Amino acid sequence: MPSFDLQNPNKHIRGCAYTPDFSIYENGNLVSVVDVKGGRITKTRASVLRMKYFMYKYQVPVIIAMYDAKTGVFDEQ
Repeated sequence: MPSFDLQNPNKHIRGCAYTPDFSIYENGNLVSVVDVKGGRITKTRASVLRMKYFMYKYQVPVIIAMYDAKTGVFDEQ
């Protein structure tokens, strides 16, 4: 999301960005992205909101690969 200015009150709002860990392309077209998380603690409300905005803007799913330290396996969410 780009930064923007509010007129009342006169305030500048910083932009925010989301960059996925992996992008998956088929025939030159973006078809999905993967975001790797080390655990539930790293899946914050802010990161989920950025992912939703990304999905809305680019119309591709974001796959979350969550690491389970007990099993040592990544699980898709």
